Amino acid sequence: MKSPSISQKILLVLFFGLVFLYSFNQIANPDTFYDLKTGQYILDNFKIPTQDIFSLPAYGADWVPHEWLAQIIFYSVYAISGFFGLIVFCALLGVLTYFILWRLAFKKGANFYLSILILFILSYLTLELWVPRPQIFSYLSFAILIYFLESYRDKPDKKYLIGSMLTIWFWANTNASFVLGLVIMVFYLFSEAISSRWRGWSGKNLSSKDIKKLGIAAAGSVLLGVFATPSGYNGLLYSFYVQEVANYLGVLEWKPITIFLYEVQAQIFVVMIFLTDAFLAWWFFFRKESRDMTFLGLVFGVSLLPFISIRHVGFWPIALFVPAAMSLSVALKNFLARFSDKAFGIFLLVIGIIFISGRLLWIPKSLINEKIIPVKAVDFIKENGIRGPLFNLYNEGGYLIFRLWPEDKVFIDGRSEVYRGRPIIEFFTIFGLHPGWEKLTDEKYGLNYFLFDSYYYPAVRKFIEPLTRELLKKNFRLVYWDDLTIILVRDTPENKRIIEKYGLKYVNPFLEPSDIAVKENKTAAKEIQSLLDRFPQSLIIQDYTNRFLEAYSEVKFAPPSNLTN
Repeated sequence: MKSPSISQKILLVLFFGLVFLYSFNQIANPDTFYDLKTGQYILDNFKIPTQDIFSLPAYGADWVPHEWLAQIIFYSVYAISGFFGLIVFCALLGVLTYFILWRLAFKKGANFYLSILILFILSYLTLELWVPRPQIFSYLSFAILIYFLESYRDKPDKKYLIGSMLTIWFWANTNASFVLGLVIMVFYLFSEAISSRWRGWSGKNLSSKDIKKLGIAAAGSVLLGVFATPSGYNGLLYSFYVQEVANYLGVLEWKPITIFLYEVQAQIFVVMIFLTDAFLAWWFFFRKESRDMTFLGLVFGVSLLPFISIRHVGFWPIALFVPAAMSLSVALKNFLARFSDKAFGIFLLVIGIIFISGRLLWIPKSLINEKIIPVKAVDFIKENGIRGPLFNLYNEGGYLIFRLWPEDKVFIDGRSEVYRGRPIIEFFTIFGLHPGWEKLTDEKYGLNYFLFDSYYYPAVRKFIEPLTRELLKKNFRLVYWDDLTIILVRDTPENKRIIEKYGLKYVNPFLEPSDIAVKENKTAAKEIQSLLDRFPQSLIIQDYTNRFLEAYSEVKFAPPSNLTN
């Protein structure tokens, strides 16, 4: 393997800088926040929770702690460097993952320039996945495992097998998807054992003794993945534990990529899968001189994962890159020879500069996406001393845990496995206004306030609107309304000050302005004015105001008192 020249190293730094920039993503998933809180709990108490501690209905339920190590790492980074450092850390893990893959491909003889181009093309559609969620450690672990196993195929050395087993242990303690790692280990064992005895296939570098060592390493990996973790065998069954609640809630990340084909990105991804798999099938199966059962099975096996669950989409470019870079480097060797290194380098430099310039124009301006995370709503809760018990929806639960626990518990969050059975039934009993919802609300849990996010999405609104109407008929009052969140508090002496200051009696998101009684329009206008002053940038409040003016043209509104550009 020839070492890269100085100019090539500069180009390499440029492209991995590009990977870093596109992996620098806003925090937009609420689950990140319960991971941070869990990491803090573990470090503060020197205890890994195996039962729920964060929720009302599932308190004490079994909780599979399959991400405990990732949660400790995330919280430690956050405690030292805040959200900015956490985002940078995740982006650097993305760079490390793809650098390991590129290094392996280059070591195996892939063309330097072509491998860089293929790397960015394959990774581009999944760079948005590098966010503070334990799944990113599974991508890193997958890349490291491939590196060790392929290195062992090229040069059997027990250090690679030891590295593989330690990788499985790390993976098993950061994410339950380590099951994939075990499957890969076992697959490498059997494919090498079969191909070494089957004329026409690769694998002849491994002797029977080497294959036996690989088998011992695979068995050791199973033992480490199951018995050297606090999850035990439950880590293997995690995906089964979450299915009940995921199906009830229709959690999208557990759905196959086929239901997302209305999106251009998903269409491109599926087309790329079929085109590249077709080429690699020809290269590693039909082309005799390059047949390789291990690469063939690895690529086709991982290609199936996005069609099982969209959450597994990040594994595909990782599995594909090395065999794709190697095969295309040989297939296009004569074509590439027509161009000088300088010409190819300039071409890649131009591409890199174009994409870097584009990313710098669209790089996130804030660390947390407040269009998804209810930051301002929770600020309101904290500033006004609103206390639980509370009812919330699935998506915002993680952030509520981060901000409100241990003073208050959530009703539900993204840890689907803990809400199996009674908790999820009680959630939908209240959310769907099924018989017994009032008893749960008033008697069993004594709910003091309801917080609803994304109330304007049709799929959510069809449940929130009737529930909100029923709560307003009872003794709840709307006290908060912005573009993402509404909050209703129970009308009690404890909440009297908040209701008097912020309560909305005549307007709400589900009452058309034209349906407001004429005799109440002036009072309603005062409430709208207060909303404009509190949320001057709110598009929903502005739209509501305009519709109100269409119904009552004689009403005038003052410019928001705290409007800022």
